[in-house]
Amino acid sequence: MAERIGESLLLRQSLLALALTALRRHDPAAVRALVPRVMAEAEGMATAGYLAGAKAWLAWQDRRRDEVIALSAEIAELATATVDLASYHGPVHLWPAPAAYLDVGDLAGAAAAARRFAPGLPGDLAETVRAGAAAWDQGQADRARERLAAALALARDLRFF
Repeated sequence: MAERIGESLLLRQSLLALALTALRRHDPAAVRALVPRVMAEAEGMATAGYLAGAKAWLAWQDRRRDEVIALSAEIAELATATVDLASYHGPVHLWPAPAAYLDVGDLAGAAAAARRFAPGLPGDLAETVRAGAAAWDQGQADRARERLAAALALARDLRFF
């Protein structure tokens, strides 16, 4: 409809919503098909953090952990406090960063990446992320790894990742 009536803002928002819905459904083929269209329409969009996150999610799906980690700085800069964690999509685009850091054994990076969005997460998930980050801060690497891995598992169960 947006294409038919020439409404560019509606088109941008609709394409982004479709891409984020595909992320939540764990459908890499759909995300891969939508991201180029979203990027083509993205100029002037205030949701660049979501776009960087979608790219990171695809890189994570393709097991390109180094690319996810490189994109995490961009995501952090763009997402800052503007992430709407109450939305349907929540932080779905942010989870590849802590997952990639954890996969390569960088607990400091995993704790920092997860800590960015912990305050807006649902109860058990927020508490698990906070416990993992706190364990890292206290020098308890094994406990941090365990809690952060548990947070990722819970995020997957909640379809945030």
